[in-house]
Amino acid sequence: MKQRSAIGVILVVLAACCFYVFFINPWSELWCLHEDINIKTGQAREIRMILFMPVYTKVKDTPISLALGGKSVNAAPIEPWHRVNTFGPNIRYSPHYRFHSALARARELSLIFESRQSSAAEKREIAEKVLSLWQTGGNDYAADDYISSLYPK
Repeated sequence: MKQRSAIGVILVVLAACCFYVFFINPWSELWCLHEDINIKTGQAREIRMILFMPVYTKVKDTPISLALGGKSVNAAPIEPWHRVNTFGPNIRYSPHYRFHSALARARELSLIFESRQSSAAEKREIAEKVLSLWQTGGNDYAADDYISSLYPK
């Protein structure tokens, strides 16, 4: 009888956790994926969280970090890693963060580089400028006008 009670309690707790994650707070660190950007190097990071613990972390290059060739930009005294997105199970939208569009803007720069047929030096200059604007502005909006001005006329 005690074993049945223990199993019942475990099932109720699991059901409550599932209800919480799927319906109340889908971005809970009970189960989510965080995407971050390093505004000093331009690299992206994915962190899978399960039961409030990181179980998977992967750092990837973006067009910005590739343009910099492993170098970093230090234009302001600011922490390097900033949250961009948080996705929950079956949720492909995220709460809004200060650098919410930074990864999309980094991908956008690859299209700009391609359309302008940018040299390695020009790519590096653009990447340094974008990271400097993000660092001094403290959010992703700081580089919007600059990035928009890069499109070929």
